[in-house]
Amino acid sequence: MANTFVTLSSWNKRMMVGEEFALEVKCNKSSQANEKGGYSINFQQSKDQKDGIIFHFNPRAESSQVVLNTLANNKAWGTETNILDDNVGMIHYASSFKLKVKPITETKVHVYVNDKFKTEYECQGKKITDTEYLIFSPYVSIHPL
Repeated sequence: MANTFVTLSSWNKRMMVGEEFALEVKCNKSSQANEKGGYSINFQQSKDQKDGIIFHFNPRAESSQVVLNTLANNKAWGTETNILDDNVGMIHYASSFKLKVKPITETKVHVYVNDKFKTEYECQGKKITDTEYLIFSPYVSIHPL
């Protein structure tokens, strides 16, 4: 099944330094929690993954972690940032949650889940402010907040 996408412009939104970007996220397929790779939400400059992924948000219930990463244009992933959390299944799969990304520079963001600070992430070689598309798994629904 193909991924789904939305343009930030269709929501009249942009990623801007100092401004919070918040989404309500819901996994509509609870059995996905048992899948090894979980699901993902990718912040991209274009619809085509070959152009890279600026910010990859990937909750994985089976390993109790959320993986953050950046995919360079040459298809090489950067260094993973792993947020360990025993409640990944409950928070990211059993109900909707709030994902908030706040750019603090063009390449660095603060990541929050349900308004709790999780980590600071460096988009390795990419600018979060270049995000024009959100590409996400077909069994996930997202809405701007």
